[in-house]
Amino acid sequence: MSSAATIIQKSPAFLRRANYVLNAEETDAVQAEERQLEEEIPRLDEGIQTCQDKLAFHRQQLEHYANLLEATQNRKNDACSALLRDRQLLSPSSMRALPNEVLSNIFLKFIEMRHSEGTSHWHRNSDSSGLWVDTGRIYIPHTALRLVCQRWNSVVVSEPHLWQTVLFLMPPSDTASHLDANKGLDDEYWGQLFRNVARAHTLPLDLQVKIACKKGPISPSIVHDTLCRLMDLLPRTTYLNMEFDSVTFGSRKEVAASTFPLPSSSDKFAVTNFVVGHPYSSEYKMLDRWILSLMAYMPMLHSVRLPSMHGSQHATGMFPSGTRYNALSTVQLRDASADILASLFKRACSLTSLRIHTICSTSPSRHPLRHETISELTVTTEKDTPNCLLQLAFPALKKLEIGPPNLGERRAHFNTFTLSWHQNSISQFYMQSRYFLTELSVHFRLKEPENIIPFLSSQPSLTSLTLRSAPSSLFSFLCVPKLLELAKLDVAFLFFLEGSREIDASISELMETLRNRRDIVERGDACQCLLWKVDFHLEACQLFGVEGRLGQDMRKLEGDFHAVGSRLALSTTECRNYSL
Repeated sequence: MSSAATIIQKSPAFLRRANYVLNAEETDAVQAEERQLEEEIPRLDEGIQTCQDKLAFHRQQLEHYANLLEATQNRKNDACSALLRDRQLLSPSSMRALPNEVLSNIFLKFIEMRHSEGTSHWHRNSDSSGLWVDTGRIYIPHTALRLVCQRWNSVVVSEPHLWQTVLFLMPPSDTASHLDANKGLDDEYWGQLFRNVARAHTLPLDLQVKIACKKGPISPSIVHDTLCRLMDLLPRTTYLNMEFDSVTFGSRKEVAASTFPLPSSSDKFAVTNFVVGHPYSSEYKMLDRWILSLMAYMPMLHSVRLPSMHGSQHATGMFPSGTRYNALSTVQLRDASADILASLFKRACSLTSLRIHTICSTSPSRHPLRHETISELTVTTEKDTPNCLLQLAFPALKKLEIGPPNLGERRAHFNTFTLSWHQNSISQFYMQSRYFLTELSVHFRLKEPENIIPFLSSQPSLTSLTLRSAPSSLFSFLCVPKLLELAKLDVAFLFFLEGSREIDASISELMETLRNRRDIVERGDACQCLLWKVDFHLEACQLFGVEGRLGQDMRKLEGDFHAVGSRLALSTTECRNYSL
């Protein structure tokens, strides 16, 4: 290679000039160079081939060592993972260090969380997410815990409290057409259910019962068999939650009293809480009677939540003769006729709390429903509250709650959730009962808030007051002074479609009246304000301006209350007027 380069470099310059004719001497020089190049080129070809062979060999070696490096690195990674796993197995991890008692408590919280999600999660598709395992068409959260490891399985099986809550569902053969095909699944289901019950040992049970049919009418024999098996567990049940969903029969003739079995006259169940739910339908009247009859076998029953129950003037036929609910203290009803309530009041003489949505009166001229011991009343409807109150007379009433307490701020400002405070109806309700409240809560927005002031004047014993929309004259009324025992106050003032100056003036005036109440408390003429919460509802365009202009005054007023041993919390909340 180097000699060829030398020959080319020694070539005369005339060879590079075009149209040049060589002389004899020059011709001899070119011929000599030609012979030398012809000898050199084969040697160069041999050198090239040698280099190519060496290069191919080294490439193979390089690929071999690259693969070897990758394999070695992978083995190292596997070794590191195995070392970490072994160290974790040998080291006392936080979970392994937990005693079995603590692990059981964690499992109890997990099971409680799963059950609190509601019956809608009991029947799930097999591909659904969550720690639920399909075991013969019933999903049991305990099974997921048992599959983690041997220790968890041992803890779960040996802890009776984990098995106190029992999911009692309709078996696979929920229709007559499935009866023969799924008999084996039924046997497996009941066997599994009662094995789970046995793991609770002698502890009282919390039964979560769901009777539902997925397709078509349900077989009365299936319902009868399911309820008979339920009766076997009631003697050791303290909490009974029953839900009937989409239960229809092929014909009403099939629905006989024998479909819903009753215990023997000597049976007594330890149930203290009874919850029943089903959609209202004429087909459920016999079921309602069975529910009321079953309650008669629960002498310790003190709380019950029932579905809608409507009856005629012969509603006493819904209650078995001689039935008494002597320990019953709390009743919740969605809807009920006045006749049903009257019959219930006669049989439950110890009631202290009633929660109801609406009362359907069958005879407008009838006397009010009177009960001597009910001290707490909750009416959850916003449309029929005056009519509902007119039909009641509770001399012992101390706590009146109107509207659901979990009504959100946004929903509370819709027209559908506003309440008209009819003074005549409220006054008549007061005259019928002659009660003196200690707690009043109105969770609906009042259409005319000022109308509630006369009623507040008739209740000097109030210790707690909650108003979703308070009248602007409330604090002036409290500074007369009135409601001297009012220790807890939770009110909201609404400011919509007002200018900044008007809002600032209104809030400043309200705070000034609050200062007067603070002076009354300091003098000892009224009780301490244990917790007074005042919230100003403003639209977004007003919110930050008010906080900037009046925030410092609010904090100072809170400090003034704190200085005399009281507690005041002033806040602003963004809230749109959805009723517009």
